[in-house]
Formats: sequence, structure tokens, C-alpha cells
Amino acid sequence: MRHTLVLLISILSFQVLLAWGKNGHLIVGAIADSYLTAKAKQSIKQILGDESIADAGLWMDIVANDKSYKNQDHWHYAYKDVVLEDNAIVKLEEFSALLQNSEATQEEKLIALRAIIHIAADIHVPIHCGYIKDKGGHKGNLSWEDSGEKTNMHKVWDTDMIQRFQPDINTYISIIKPNISEDKIKNWGTRDFNVWVMESQELLDQVYDHPSSKLSVEYYNQNIVVVNDRLSMAAVRLAYLLNSIFDPS
Repeated sequence: MRHTLVLLISILSFQVLLAWGKNGHLIVGAIADSYLTAKAKQSIKQILGDESIADAGLWMDIVANDKSYKNQDHWHYAYKDVVLEDNAIVKLEEFSALLQNSEATQEEKLIALRAIIHIAADIHVPIHCGYIKDKGGHKGNLSWEDSGEKTNMHKVWDTDMIQRFQPDINTYISIIKPNISEDKIKNWGTRDFNVWVMESQELLDQVYDHPSSKLSVEYYNQNIVVVNDRLSMAAVRLAYLLNSIFDPS
């Protein structure tokens, strides 16, 4: 009985973990895939095999509760109030170089590529470039005024607003992708990771601008535009980065 209970708790924990930002990563990965060159797609397939870019973007969250991957905790963040030596920017630089290193092993490249896909999406979420003092938005209790649903600032930006806008991933993509114009693609095309982070950090005042612990419909309406813009930008920039790694021409 005790073994069954422990197993059940483990399964529930895993399911909650997967739900934490799952749709956001799938949306970014799927849209990014549509902007890859044929050469980049071929090189990526040699590393991922049958795993899609969208699914590869979930790997870091899937293994987050595995003690073997405890070293990845800080990879998800580029905090504003402290600079860590293994933060998101550092890992993006490191793994971009590794993927262009002919001496790197297949296993090293697999981890590097999965990490890049995940981290590139993460740091376009303002809360992932926020403050270590509130644990990236995990600290503090909030609720949605219209439903009473309990949440926290991290979950609001990683999951809640995406779910409220449109829970079906394919429909979500069909709504936001047509708004990605050629001009936006040109303007967003940079692999300067400091710029990605700076843009997210410039949104933090807006993120934390709520008068009480109950988040209103107005808060959602004001910020869902930002969420969709950052999802789109993350997808374009992920594709730009992967193309620059695997198809520099």
C-alpha cells in the first residue's frame, strides 16, 4: 500500500510538472520549426531523431525533478537582481558553441539542443528574467478574481494566461502566427541573448502591476497581448538561432 501511495504521488507530481508551461513550449517549438531552413532541419533531425522540436522543448521540465539533472535549475532563468554563473544566457552561449563543435558527442549535442530550445522560450517570459528574491514568481499567493483559482505570478505567466486565451495548441498557433509579419521577422532577428533578456526585464513593472492578490480580467486583457507577442518573438528567434548554428549561410 505504501509503495502504491509513493508511486501515485510521483505520477501526480510528474503530471503537474508537465503542465507547467507545457503549451507555451509546444507553441514556440511548432512555430519555430516552420521558419527553419531545409539544411537546419536535416541537421536537427540527425540529433533529435523522431523527436520534434516542440517535444524536445519539454525535456528540461520533464527531468526537473530528477536529482541527476539538479544542475539545470538555474538554466531556466536570467535574474535581474543577481547574476549566476550558470544562468540562461551563459548556457545558450555555451550550447550554441557546442553544437558547432565537431568533437562533441551525440549525447552532448542532444542535451545542448534540447536545452537551447527550452531556454530560448523561457527567457522570453518576463518572469523568467525577474527576481530571485521571489523565486522567479513562485513565491507569493495570488488568485483570479473571476474564478477564485489559486495561482502565483510564475504560473500566471507560464501557464494561466495561455490556457485562458486558448487551450488548444493548434488553434492557438493559427491565431497568433498570421500576425508574424515579414517586418517583425526582420526586426526580431538577433541572437544577442542579452537583448532577449533586457526586453523581458523591461516588462517586469507591468507584470507586477496589480493592486491586490486577486488578478482581474483587466490584468489578463492588458497582458495577454504581451504573452502572445513574446511567444511569437521566441519562436522566430529560436528559428533564427538554430539556422545560424546549423545553416550559417
